[in-house]
Amino acid sequence: MKQKRMYLFILLLSISIVAAACGKKEAAVEPKEVDEGVDKCDICHMNVADDQFATQIALKDGETLMFDDIGCMVKDWLLENDDKETEAVFVRDFDTKEWISYDDATYVYDASFKTPMAYGMYSFKDKADAEALIEKEGKGQLLTAEDLKSHSWKRNKEMMDHGQQDHGNGGSHDKGGDEKEQGDDHEHEVHGQDDGEQHE
Repeated sequence: MKQKRMYLFILLLSISIVAAACGKKEAAVEPKEVDEGVDKCDICHMNVADDQFATQIALKDGETLMFDDIGCMVKDWLLENDDKETEAVFVRDFDTKEWISYDDATYVYDASFKTPMAYGMYSFKDKADAEALIEKEGKGQLLTAEDLKSHSWKRNKEMMDHGQQDHGNGGSHDKGGDEKEQGDDHEHEVHGQDDGEQHE
């Protein structure tokens, strides 16, 4: 009987400790609202539009980084800064503009898809919506966040050539800002410059 009471006591104590630990859990990080007049992409320094292409990273030190294209965030920040601790990474659902977790989203890539920096990547909350886009457009490759680590991240040269107007207050997509990178890297496209190919 004594042993039974001791067992119950230990069990209740364990449950209490677990409950207390759960109670101390910090609230999940909420995505920051985009301020189009202030926010600039932390990579290319172009204005971040409050649209379905905006992405952001919340760092553990409290800083929030904003990006105007998934490619800027993944290719030039996440893959280059794996030593930095992130609290949360957000992308937007292409159809609703709802902020969603980068890791949980489903992605669709095609070189012809129009995006601010010509990376051709769309993000979706639900896989079914991503598949519906591919079916509707008759093109597109289905990807996960894990797949994006090995994605080529080539930019559409033709799209960049058609969109060399200024995309806000910024110049090249290089990190130093002194010289424009050559090749397929860093000429800029205006948000929404579209000749009808973009999914609506």
